[in-house]
Amino acid sequence: MTRLANKLAPGLLDRYLGATGVDSQQTDEPVDLDAWGDNLDRSLDDRDDAGAHGPFHRRARRHSPQLWAATHRPQLAAGLAGVMARRAAAR
Repeated sequence: MTRLANKLAPGLLDRYLGATGVDSQQTDEPVDLDAWGDNLDRSLDDRDDAGAHGPFHRRARRHSPQLWAATHRPQLAAGLAGVMARRAAAR
């Protein structure tokens, strides 16, 4: 849908995300600075850096099947070609 919208009205999606994108990334939950640290004025020590596991730790994942598939396209294509060849040979 995003690609289609970008083809039909490229700037419309940009304007929409500019108006709503910030609010969709915010939360009303208070931040526990003792747990996550404050890196506004200084960088955190390596041992204190939560990385992607900040307040959204429960939703964060260490691995992404989608990223793996996007970075291994030739291998996936070869595997799919092998499966299709086996099926064609079996008929």
